[in-house]
Amino acid sequence: MRLCRKAYRPHTASDRGNKKEIKMRALKRVLRDGGCVLFAVALSGCGPGEGDSKSGHAVRVRTAPVVLEKTSPPVHTSGRLASVLEARLSFKVGGIIGSIEFDEGDRVDRDDVLAVLEPDEVRAQVQQARSGYEKAERDYARAENLYADSVITLESFENARTGLEVA
Repeated sequence: MRLCRKAYRPHTASDRGNKKEIKMRALKRVLRDGGCVLFAVALSGCGPGEGDSKSGHAVRVRTAPVVLEKTSPPVHTSGRLASVLEARLSFKVGGIIGSIEFDEGDRVDRDDVLAVLEPDEVRAQVQQARSGYEKAERDYARAENLYADSVITLESFENARTGLEVA
């Protein structure tokens, strides 16, 4: 005796061309078989059994209304997030960073001091620049005197003047 299941019938050559019909048949078969299983489970829960309550009082349950919502499935991926508002920072003068005033992710405003360089390094660079300027002044004064005495060429004198301007 067959309860719910029909005998399996192989697809014919004409069925191969109609894939939509084949899919519908398969879906109907799954629904029919699932319905039979659910029906059998429901029947097995009916009637007296060992799980029956002998005291006769009702069990309270809480129900919730069925709500149709649009949901999006979670996306699992790997990658790197980057902010559009990110900026690369640099100092006008090179040196060793002494302290950083903000943590990563903190909000900063215009003209905020972000980091401070070690003063020893900056002082050494300033002293080197001063010494270079003083040397360029001496070289220019010497070249000016030598050019006035026609000892050096105009090109050497102009090179000394350019050295002073650059320093």
